[in-house]
Amino acid sequence: MAETYEEREMAAGGSRPVPDPTVLTSRAVDALRKEQTDIKAVELAAIRKEIRSLAKLTNEQFKSVAAQLEVAEKLRLEQKVDTKTAVDAALAAQKEQATQQTQTFEAQTNKTEKGFSEQIKGMDAAMKTAGAAQDVRHNDLKDRVTRIEERKIGAQTAVAAGATVLVALVSLFTFLAINDSKTRTPDSVVVEVPTETP
Repeated sequence: MAETYEEREMAAGGSRPVPDPTVLTSRAVDALRKEQTDIKAVELAAIRKEIRSLAKLTNEQFKSVAAQLEVAEKLRLEQKVDTKTAVDAALAAQKEQATQQTQTFEAQTNKTEKGFSEQIKGMDAAMKTAGAAQDVRHNDLKDRVTRIEERKIGAQTAVAAGATVLVALVSLFTFLAINDSKTRTPDSVVVEVPTETP
């Protein structure tokens, strides 16, 4: 009869037991490898499925973001038009307001000019009575300005201000003198000559 290797080994007094644990271990290792390969294949398939699912989700998210960006761009363009319209309206309103302010300013200027004209007429009458005193004040002011210039007191702006006042007074006196001479009749001309004492 045909004996297996294990049986012959046992009959010869060998040390290998029947069934051989090496064979059983090899079979168990092979079975474990096959099981691990099957588990890895299943895990790999699950991972690939998850990757496809995530890729699909990511593509949907990109499409959603693109749609949101498109809506945001449309809104931005609409707001740009709205802003331009609002700015144009504001500028038009400002222009209208500026026109109204200009008209109001012109009316106030005319009123002020009329008031000044009346004041000048009143001042002209007052100047006729106080002409000599003003000449004294004018000369006194001129002397003071000359003294200030000689002593070099004050800044150049003060000198310029004094000169400006002097020029303004001279202009005013000249204006009043011209108006006074126009309003006087030859019969009513009175000339007062101040006498100087040596």
